[in-house]
Amino acid sequence: MSWFSAWRDDTFPSIGDWIQRARDRFRDFLERLQTMNPTTDPVVPAGPPPISEIKPGAKSRTSFLFDGAQSRMMNISAISHSRETRQILIDRLVENGDNEAWVYAANTGDGSPIPTSFYIGGGYGQGVDLVEVRRIKECLEQIKRKLPRVILWLTADDSRAIYTAKTETHLNHCRLCFGHFDKYVDGYCVGLEMDSDARKNSAKAMIAEMHRLTDKPIGVHLNPGKYKDAITWGADVLYYQFSKWQTDPGTAAREFQRIIGKVGTQIKVNASEYHKSSDSEQARNIGDALLNVVGCVGVGNGSHPEVIAEPINDGLSDVTVWESIDWKYGGENYGGALLDVLGMRVKYQGNNDLRFTQSEPENWKLRNVSGKMCWAVFCTFFFVDGQWRGGKTEWLQSNGTMTRNLKNIRDGYKGWKVPPKGTPMMVALVSTDGKYRSNIVEIEGGWR
Repeated sequence: MSWFSAWRDDTFPSIGDWIQRARDRFRDFLERLQTMNPTTDPVVPAGPPPISEIKPGAKSRTSFLFDGAQSRMMNISAISHSRETRQILIDRLVENGDNEAWVYAANTGDGSPIPTSFYIGGGYGQGVDLVEVRRIKECLEQIKRKLPRVILWLTADDSRAIYTAKTETHLNHCRLCFGHFDKYVDGYCVGLEMDSDARKNSAKAMIAEMHRLTDKPIGVHLNPGKYKDAITWGADVLYYQFSKWQTDPGTAAREFQRIIGKVGTQIKVNASEYHKSSDSEQARNIGDALLNVVGCVGVGNGSHPEVIAEPINDGLSDVTVWESIDWKYGGENYGGALLDVLGMRVKYQGNNDLRFTQSEPENWKLRNVSGKMCWAVFCTFFFVDGQWRGGKTEWLQSNGTMTRNLKNIRDGYKGWKVPPKGTPMMVALVSTDGKYRSNIVEIEGGWR
């Protein structure tokens, strides 16, 4: 970009902007100097690990709605927010176990406080106010000190000044956001509920312009249950809004699996909007389930940070491993079971017993087995001769014990053979009708 075009588009920094940058750098220097003082005891902030320690491909976690949607975290960049207020909002994300923040670049009508704007007069598309540019930069810098990732949302819904603007105004807004803020952000979303107003007529052009400017992922958010426009417009990520909010984890996971199945490999999907209070236990349980759906790249309304939503078995996905299993023992083949219940945990208790944590899903049918009502089949697998082999181990009685002694394996039930100690091992639960299953859990230390 030439100095003339920068001056024409109001992206050429003024003397005042240069002075402000110098002040900011000096302030950062003083902060670093203070932490180097051996007489002080610097406090290491709690929260996600720094960027260098985030696993490649780790799923994103954020919480953009709190307090019944009265607190909207994307408005953290609002003109009226002080540095202290922003820090309170950032700390809420950290406390909720998030590794990402979503931030508006322009909002003149969605929630409160408003506006968020770097244009003269707090509007959209007028001349650039460099004081407000600096304020948003400070906001982004402040977030990055605590969270490794930021997604910049270019436009809000319910904002008349924005949705009545012409396409060229939107494209210039894209260029300005990239020019001023790109070094602070890890991706973009062109708008919230982009299909709800006239912005839909500019969405495809905006996404194309952002792709011209950057290689970072470009997303879009749509109305509840919608997904087709995101593919048609050429977005990299669909920030999916659920057709039903605040349901149970299984219902949410099944809806999300259907969407993943419909879009296939055409677009990545973030489970962005499913609850109005991201720190509630209900929201976090739903988030846990969604994070473990194969194909989910992240969640937007809370989750439990201790739930690990990473691929198992050296990078192979849960579904890939399940499809590769040789159902050699136990007399049944549940290879067609759909991943439905997620977040199950299993570990050894004592020398040989396994204890698992998983409630009985409402949609899993009970079955009468020898006079006892059972809700699931406990399946065990061992990695032998380069392949996972195993199958049904025993029925799980409804309201029964959560501990299994694996006696059937030791007794040779339906062909089972006891493997050598230390053999890699994993377990899973399957519904009694074979339709659904839990996530696969690898057992630390293998077979005992």
